[in-house]
This record gives sequence, structure tokens and C-alpha cells, in this order.
Amino acid sequence: MNKLLGANLISNPRRDFFSWLSAGIAATSLALLIFIPSLNDVNVYAKKVSLIAFIVSLTFSFGSLSILKEMIVFSNASNDKATSIHHFVIFIALLSFLIGFGAYFYSMSAMYTYIFTGAFVIVFVLFKKAQSAMIAPNKSLKQDK
Repeated sequence: MNKLLGANLISNPRRDFFSWLSAGIAATSLALLIFIPSLNDVNVYAKKVSLIAFIVSLTFSFGSLSILKEMIVFSNASNDKATSIHHFVIFIALLSFLIGFGAYFYSMSAMYTYIFTGAFVIVFVLFKKAQSAMIAPNKSLKQDK
């Protein structure tokens, strides 16, 4: 009974983050679905891959939002399986979003893809370092108790 949505599965700050992430992915994917077809003089194959990836991203991000909202409404009935499904759906949305951006940049020039990939790797490494820096003091505080 202690595994209510707000208690152990997804905390309020994480729900807010997942809502923000899903809505941002959906909005950006929709905007790029409208913009990308208007591009001329680009790699047509990469343009199609980008459009397909953004369609998948848009669909899965809306699915993620829907699952999250249902988990909030039915918080007493939410469980680990629902949380796992939500995380899988948002992972697919984010992965296809990144693939769409990579293909979009590649459609214009391979150089943009390298820049995008390099910047993404740097941000990811810095994120992991910041996360480790935040987790380390919290672990020592919990062990002191």
C-alpha cells in the first residue's frame, strides 16, 4: 500500500519533469514536422528519416503524457509495471527525437551532425558529473542517519 504514485514510484518533481519533457518533445516535433517539408536542396533520404523519426517522437511523447496523466488520476492503482511502461514510452520518444534531429542536421550537412553529436555528448557527460556531485553528498547524509 506504500507504493502510491506520489510516494515511491514517481515523485512530484519527477512528474513535473516528465510532463515538461514530453510536452517539449511533442511541441518541437510538431513544429519540425511542419518546417522540414519546406526544406529544399537537402538530402532527401535524411529528410524522410527525420520526418519519420519526428512522427514517432510526436506520437510517443503524447502517449507518455497520456500515461503519466492516467497514473496521476489513478495513483492508487499505479504500480511498477505502469511506471516501467511510461519510462519505455518516453525513452522511445526521446530516442526518436534525437534520431530526428541527427537526420535533420545530416540532411543539411554532415558537419552539422558532427557538431550536434559532439555537443550532445559533452552535455551528457557534464550532466552525469553534475548528477554524481549531487548524489554523493546525499548518500553520505543518509549513511550518517
